Amino acid sequence: MRDAQAGRDTARRIAENGAVLLRNTTAAGRPALPLTGAAAADLAVIGDSALRPKVSGLGSAHVVPDGAQAPLDALRERAGSGASVRYEPGVDRLGTPLPAENLSPAFTNGKQLDAGGDRAFYDGTLTVPADGDYRLGLRVDGGLAVLQVEGQDPVYAADSFSETTSVVLRLTRGTHKLSMSGWAWPDRPLSVDLTWVTPEQAARNLQRAVTAASAAKTAVVFAQDEGSEGYDRPGLSLPDGQDALISAVAKANPNTVVVLNTGSSVLMPWLSSTAAVLDMWYPGQEGARATAALLYGDTNPSGKLTQTFPAAEDAQPMAGNPKRFPGVDGKQEYSEGIHVGYRWYDQQGVTPLFPFGHGLSYTTFDYRDLAVERTATGAAVRVSVRNTGSVAGKEAVQVYLGPSGLVSAPQAVKKLAGYTKVALEPGEEKRVTVPVDARQLQYWNTQRHTWQNAPGPRTVLVGSSSADIRLTGRLTQ
Repeated sequence: MRDAQAGRDTARRIAENGAVLLRNTTAAGRPALPLTGAAAADLAVIGDSALRPKVSGLGSAHVVPDGAQAPLDALRERAGSGASVRYEPGVDRLGTPLPAENLSPAFTNGKQLDAGGDRAFYDGTLTVPADGDYRLGLRVDGGLAVLQVEGQDPVYAADSFSETTSVVLRLTRGTHKLSMSGWAWPDRPLSVDLTWVTPEQAARNLQRAVTAASAAKTAVVFAQDEGSEGYDRPGLSLPDGQDALISAVAKANPNTVVVLNTGSSVLMPWLSSTAAVLDMWYPGQEGARATAALLYGDTNPSGKLTQTFPAAEDAQPMAGNPKRFPGVDGKQEYSEGIHVGYRWYDQQGVTPLFPFGHGLSYTTFDYRDLAVERTATGAAVRVSVRNTGSVAGKEAVQVYLGPSGLVSAPQAVKKLAGYTKVALEPGEEKRVTVPVDARQLQYWNTQRHTWQNAPGPRTVLVGSSSADIRLTGRLTQ
């Protein structure tokens, strides 16, 4: 029999351990997290994903959980009955039903097709009162729907992707042809709701969020992106005007904490004006409780980045090379060789926004007494790690290898060769061993089509990230 509670406990533990604290420094140089005192009891919570939890990706990554609490509710529970926790969407991704007077003929939200149906179900015009950016949304249940506004790219929405799909369109004053079609699942009818957010409403939403932030001790902004197979992200920025929202909130309240529900790296033009950034990724059904536990310090963040966050759109491996992205004549070339990810940043001397392996904690760790030796299965790297702070925490000890000076094949400036995670109480010290597999000491000989040992000594670097190296040693053959 399925143990639902054990599943929830596991989901929360995974979400807590995978979260990465990217930034935690106020303008005064103090940590903003964990939330304590007045800052913990007077919150303005902002962002659509604070109310409608972003638990997974789209497409084949989309899952329907047993249940998923809203982060807003989890924060209210954790803050306690005496706290003030106000909510504003900031950016409304859902909108309100499109008024009948703006559509001709009128469109009635709800059932559009019987089970198994497949046809167009609306053809008319949309009247736009003024030039501007309008968000049009489709809430779909029971199949797939396609919205087409004349002169614009079609909008596809399916309940297998997300409850609601919305897109911002630049529209001019006047009438625009609008049509909708779709198909229903064989076992149930297709229901579609058409919604919108006008430029005026979007401006009011932003102002309400700024007002709420300015009146609170702490502003917590939730931001998200979307990811699915079948299409590429148009860029590395947060979608839907969320960068502008975060910038405006942080200007109103310098004690702004950003919680990211993202599937990959994003640009952060607002980073220096915020107090903290916590990346929860797509955290699953227990993401709300995990987020609250991390923000309030019930759990100490210990996740590390598995990818590099670039500092700019043109400061990453794909930039300026159309053959790599978006491709030429329908083909993409993977020409980086071994210099993928953090290896490219090291090779090119490019400083990222956040390096591979980065992740902060509410405590601090000291490394000492590095020892490196050969073993029958490769090598062993031993180091003593001490928790030098006042709270318990976990540290991911990372071991990198430098190149062999006797190999002519391409080699990385340094490559991750092993890691381990150690849990330490305040003041506690442990001796940890990171095994390095023999394959890490080899290279691929393209002439012989086989792995070969890389002769000569190798530099061993041990640290808290690829850019935070604490100790350096030597491995001899």
